[in-house]
Amino acid sequence: YLVKYDENPTDEGIRVESRARLPFTRVEMDPNNYLTLNADNTIKFNKIGWYRVTMIISAYANYADNQAFNQDTDFVAVGLAEKGTDNIYIGASQWTYDECPIPMFAQSILSVVDTNQDYELINTTTREIYLSTPKLEHTASKSYFTTLPFQLLLNIWEENNFLIAYKKSRKICSLYSHFIIVSALDNLPAFIYVSMPTANMPNCFANPKTAAIFKNNCFAC
Repeated sequence: YLVKYDENPTDEGIRVESRARLPFTRVEMDPNNYLTLNADNTIKFNKIGWYRVTMIISAYANYADNQAFNQDTDFVAVGLAEKGTDNIYIGASQWTYDECPIPMFAQSILSVVDTNQDYELINTTTREIYLSTPKLEHTASKSYFTTLPFQLLLNIWEENNFLIAYKKSRKICSLYSHFIIVSALDNLPAFIYVSMPTANMPNCFANPKTAAIFKNNCFAC
Protein backbone atom coordinates (compact mmCIF):
# COMPACT_ATOMS: atom_id res chain seq x y z
CA TYR A 1 0.00 0.00 0.00
CA LEU A 2 1.84 3.10 -1.26
CA VAL A 3 0.50 6.54 -0.45
CA LYS A 4 1.19 10.22 -0.98
CA TYR A 5 0.47 12.59 1.89
CA ASP A 6 0.20 16.30 1.13
CA GLU A 7 1.24 17.86 4.43
CA ASN A 8 1.42 21.41 3.04
CA PRO A 9 -1.18 21.58 0.26
CA THR A 10 -1.48 24.57 -2.05
CA ASP A 11 -4.42 25.73 -4.14
CA GLU A 12 -2.58 24.64 -7.27
CA GLY A 13 -1.67 21.18 -6.02
CA ILE A 14 1.44 19.05 -6.64
CA ARG A 15 2.85 19.68 -10.11
CA VAL A 16 4.09 16.62 -12.04
CA GLU A 17 5.84 17.15 -15.37
CA SER A 18 5.34 14.98 -18.45
CA ARG A 19 6.93 11.52 -17.99
CA ALA A 20 7.89 12.44 -14.41
CA ARG A 21 7.19 10.11 -11.50
CA LEU A 22 4.37 10.70 -9.08
CA PRO A 23 6.00 11.29 -5.67
CA PHE A 24 5.07 8.68 -3.08
CA THR A 25 5.50 9.49 0.61
CA ARG A 26 5.94 5.96 1.94
CA VAL A 27 4.80 2.33 2.05
CA GLU A 28 2.01 1.50 4.49
CA MET A 29 0.95 -1.89 5.89
CA ASP A 30 3.54 -4.20 4.33
CA PRO A 31 4.50 -6.59 7.16
CA ASN A 32 5.83 -9.22 4.72
CA ASN A 33 8.09 -6.76 2.88
CA TYR A 34 6.61 -7.39 -0.55
CA LEU A 35 7.53 -3.87 -1.70
CA THR A 36 10.46 -1.48 -1.54
CA LEU A 37 10.03 2.23 -2.22
CA ASN A 38 13.39 3.41 -3.53
CA ALA A 39 14.86 6.84 -2.87
CA ASP A 40 14.19 7.87 -6.49
CA ASN A 41 10.43 7.07 -6.11
CA THR A 42 10.65 3.84 -8.06
CA ILE A 43 9.04 0.65 -6.77
CA LYS A 44 10.64 -2.77 -6.40
CA PHE A 45 8.62 -5.95 -5.93
CA ASN A 46 10.46 -8.30 -3.58
CA LYS A 47 8.54 -11.44 -4.48
CA ILE A 48 7.82 -13.01 -7.86
CA GLY A 49 4.14 -13.58 -8.49
CA TRP A 50 0.82 -12.16 -9.61
CA TYR A 51 -0.24 -8.82 -8.10
CA ARG A 52 -3.63 -7.16 -8.24
CA VAL A 53 -2.88 -3.45 -8.54
CA THR A 54 -5.39 -0.69 -7.79
CA MET A 55 -4.69 2.99 -8.44
CA ILE A 56 -6.73 5.88 -7.02
CA ILE A 57 -5.61 9.34 -8.11
CA SER A 58 -7.06 12.84 -7.76
CA ALA A 59 -5.64 15.17 -10.41
CA TYR A 60 -6.37 17.79 -13.05
CA ALA A 61 -4.81 19.62 -16.01
CA ASN A 62 -5.17 23.29 -16.86
CA TYR A 63 -6.54 24.37 -20.23
CA ALA A 64 -3.68 24.37 -22.70
CA ASP A 65 -4.82 27.61 -24.36
CA ASN A 66 -6.09 29.17 -21.08
CA GLN A 67 -9.50 29.81 -22.61
CA ALA A 68 -11.60 26.72 -23.31
CA PHE A 69 -11.58 22.97 -23.00
CA ASN A 70 -9.74 21.02 -25.71
CA GLN A 71 -10.15 17.24 -25.64
CA ASP A 72 -6.77 16.76 -27.33
CA THR A 73 -4.80 18.50 -24.59
CA ASP A 74 -6.86 18.89 -21.42
CA PHE A 75 -6.73 15.53 -19.70
CA VAL A 76 -4.84 13.52 -17.10
CA ALA A 77 -3.17 10.19 -17.89
CA VAL A 78 -0.93 8.05 -15.70
CA GLY A 79 0.64 4.62 -15.98
CA LEU A 80 2.62 2.08 -13.98
CA ALA A 81 5.63 1.29 -16.15
CA GLU A 82 8.87 -0.59 -16.05
CA LYS A 83 11.49 2.00 -15.16
CA GLY A 84 12.72 4.04 -18.12
CA THR A 85 10.46 2.29 -20.65
CA ASP A 86 7.05 2.61 -22.23
CA ASN A 87 6.11 -0.88 -21.03
CA ILE A 88 2.96 0.17 -19.17
CA TYR A 89 0.68 -2.50 -17.73
CA ILE A 90 -1.79 -0.47 -15.69
CA GLY A 91 -3.03 3.01 -16.52
CA ALA A 92 -5.90 5.46 -16.42
CA SER A 93 -6.95 8.66 -18.16
CA GLN A 94 -9.68 11.26 -17.78
CA TRP A 95 -10.57 14.57 -19.37
CA THR A 96 -10.65 17.58 -17.04
CA TYR A 97 -13.44 19.70 -18.48
CA ASP A 98 -13.29 22.57 -16.01
CA GLU A 99 -9.72 22.56 -14.61
CA CYS A 100 -10.88 20.87 -11.39
CA PRO A 101 -9.47 17.69 -9.80
CA ILE A 102 -11.24 14.50 -10.75
CA PRO A 103 -10.85 11.02 -9.18
CA MET A 104 -9.41 8.29 -11.38
CA PHE A 105 -9.61 4.58 -10.62
CA ALA A 106 -7.78 1.76 -12.36
CA GLN A 107 -7.31 -1.91 -11.52
CA SER A 108 -5.48 -4.68 -13.30
CA ILE A 109 -3.13 -7.63 -12.89
CA LEU A 110 0.67 -7.40 -12.93
CA SER A 111 2.91 -10.42 -13.38
CA VAL A 112 6.26 -9.89 -11.66
CA VAL A 113 8.91 -12.28 -12.98
CA ASP A 114 12.07 -10.36 -12.02
CA THR A 115 12.59 -8.80 -8.59
CA ASN A 116 15.47 -6.71 -9.97
CA GLN A 117 13.06 -4.81 -12.26
CA ASP A 118 12.01 -1.41 -10.90
CA TYR A 119 8.66 0.19 -11.73
CA GLU A 120 7.51 3.81 -11.78
CA LEU A 121 4.12 5.52 -11.67
CA ILE A 122 4.40 8.34 -14.21
CA ASN A 123 2.50 11.16 -15.86
CA THR A 124 1.92 9.91 -19.43
CA THR A 125 0.47 13.13 -20.84
CA THR A 126 2.63 15.47 -22.94
CA ARG A 127 2.28 18.30 -20.41
CA GLU A 128 2.16 18.88 -16.68
CA ILE A 129 -0.64 17.67 -14.41
CA TYR A 130 -1.54 18.62 -10.83
CA LEU A 131 -2.33 16.27 -7.96
CA SER A 132 -4.91 17.86 -5.70
CA THR A 133 -7.43 17.03 -2.97
CA PRO A 134 -9.32 19.08 -0.38
CA LYS A 135 -7.18 20.53 2.40
CA LEU A 136 -7.15 18.49 5.60
CA GLU A 137 -7.79 21.60 7.70
CA HIS A 138 -11.22 21.91 6.06
CA THR A 139 -12.31 18.41 7.10
CA ALA A 140 -13.59 17.11 10.44
CA SER A 141 -10.60 14.75 10.73
CA LYS A 142 -6.89 15.00 11.42
CA SER A 143 -6.10 11.90 9.37
CA TYR A 144 -4.14 12.37 6.14
CA PHE A 145 -5.79 9.20 4.83
CA THR A 146 -8.95 11.25 4.19
CA THR A 147 -7.20 13.57 1.70
CA LEU A 148 -4.68 11.44 -0.19
CA PRO A 149 -3.75 12.86 -3.63
CA PHE A 150 -3.02 9.32 -4.82
CA GLN A 151 -2.54 5.80 -3.56
CA LEU A 152 -1.46 2.47 -4.98
CA LEU A 153 -2.81 -0.74 -3.43
CA LEU A 154 -1.26 -4.11 -4.20
CA ASN A 155 -2.40 -7.62 -3.33
CA ILE A 156 -0.18 -10.62 -4.05
CA TRP A 157 -1.88 -13.97 -4.71
CA GLU A 158 -0.34 -16.50 -2.36
CA GLU A 159 0.39 -20.21 -2.80
CA ASN A 160 -3.12 -21.34 -1.92
CA ASN A 161 -4.58 -19.19 -4.68
CA PHE A 162 -4.55 -19.84 -8.42
CA LEU A 163 -4.80 -17.55 -11.42
CA ILE A 164 -6.24 -19.47 -14.36
CA ALA A 165 -6.50 -18.18 -17.92
CA TYR A 166 -9.41 -19.71 -19.84
CA LYS A 167 -9.67 -19.83 -23.63
CA LYS A 168 -13.10 -18.21 -23.48
CA SER A 169 -15.64 -17.18 -20.92
CA ARG A 170 -17.44 -20.21 -19.51
CA LYS A 171 -20.21 -20.45 -16.98
CA ILE A 172 -18.48 -22.54 -14.36
CA CYS A 173 -19.08 -20.30 -11.35
CA SER A 174 -22.25 -22.23 -10.61
CA LEU A 175 -20.17 -25.41 -10.23
CA TYR A 176 -17.57 -24.02 -7.86
CA SER A 177 -18.18 -20.84 -5.92
CA HIS A 178 -14.43 -20.33 -5.48
CA PHE A 179 -14.14 -19.20 -9.10
CA ILE A 180 -14.24 -15.44 -9.51
CA ILE A 181 -14.08 -13.98 -13.02
CA VAL A 182 -11.63 -11.10 -13.05
CA SER A 183 -12.06 -10.20 -16.71
CA ALA A 184 -13.63 -11.97 -19.63
CA LEU A 185 -14.43 -11.30 -23.28
CA ASP A 186 -15.84 -13.80 -25.75
CA ASN A 187 -12.83 -13.61 -28.05
CA LEU A 188 -10.12 -13.13 -25.41
CA PRO A 189 -8.86 -15.18 -22.46
CA ALA A 190 -10.90 -14.88 -19.29
CA PHE A 191 -8.90 -14.70 -16.11
CA ILE A 192 -10.38 -16.78 -13.32
CA TYR A 193 -9.12 -16.24 -9.79
CA VAL A 194 -9.43 -19.36 -7.64
CA SER A 195 -9.07 -19.04 -3.90
CA MET A 196 -9.77 -21.83 -1.45
CA PRO A 197 -8.45 -23.24 1.83
CA THR A 198 -5.41 -25.42 1.27
CA ALA A 199 -7.16 -28.42 2.79
CA ASN A 200 -9.81 -28.30 0.05
CA MET A 201 -7.37 -28.34 -2.87
CA PRO A 202 -6.80 -32.10 -3.15
CA ASN A 203 -10.54 -32.78 -3.19
CA CYS A 204 -11.11 -30.07 -5.79
CA PHE A 205 -8.45 -31.25 -8.21
CA ALA A 206 -9.35 -34.91 -7.67
CA ASN A 207 -12.91 -34.22 -8.79
CA PRO A 208 -13.17 -35.54 -12.40
CA LYS A 209 -15.42 -32.68 -13.51
CA THR A 210 -13.00 -30.05 -12.17
CA ALA A 211 -9.99 -31.83 -13.61
CA ALA A 212 -11.66 -32.00 -17.03
CA ILE A 213 -12.39 -28.26 -16.99
CA PHE A 214 -8.78 -27.46 -16.15
CA LYS A 215 -7.37 -29.89 -18.72
CA ASN A 216 -9.58 -28.74 -21.61
CA ASN A 217 -9.63 -25.00 -21.01
CA CYS A 218 -6.69 -23.93 -18.93
CA PHE A 219 -3.45 -22.92 -20.61
CA ALA A 220 -1.83 -21.01 -17.73
CA CYS A 221 -2.24 -22.30 -14.20
